[in-house]
Amino acid sequence: MGDTARENWRRKRGRKAKGSRFVQLFHYVLDSDAWHGLSASARAGYLEIARLYDGTNNGALCMSVRRLAERIPCSINTAAKILRDLDDAGFIRPTRLGSYDRKNRQASEFRLTCYRNDVSGELPTKEFDPRKRYVPQSQKMTTTVAKSETDPRDSGVAVSKIETVSANGRPATVSTTKTHIEMYHMRGGEAQSACRRGPNHDQ
Repeated sequence: MGDTARENWRRKRGRKAKGSRFVQLFHYVLDSDAWHGLSASARAGYLEIARLYDGTNNGALCMSVRRLAERIPCSINTAAKILRDLDDAGFIRPTRLGSYDRKNRQASEFRLTCYRNDVSGELPTKEFDPRKRYVPQSQKMTTTVAKSETDPRDSGVAVSKIETVSANGRPATVSTTKTHIEMYHMRGGEAQSACRRGPNHDQ
């Protein structure tokens, strides 16, 4: 009939056979803490692997390091690190390891953990833990600070409102005309004269 496996699969299930292909990204994937822990290169790598999924081939998504490096693009070492990071984060799992030699050149095959494994029939494992959602740093730092009520009567220590400690150890009252800041800004002779006169001396 000339139809592809994807079109036959959609026709059997009453779905539209034709249409533009797309990459589906669930919100619980994008909102997970594991997704926000990925680098920008790792996210681009996930998109390149996800675009291979056609609804029937999860578990047989062929992606070699060299092919991924060409598609992003990036170096081969970076592409290898991207696959490791996606595997460690739980977004993909290898189903068959590839090899690269003269006799056998086979790319590794992967499955996306957010979908059912079409090869083995295994249900979605979602090993990136979508229940652990990402919390922005601004929300982490926003905390409610409880009011601390300080009452001198609770501790049994009251602060005198009249007496202050003077230089000679005797209590002295605070001047009503001169503040301690003003005293420090007076000239040396004026400050000594004010101290001798005392706070209640008539000006």
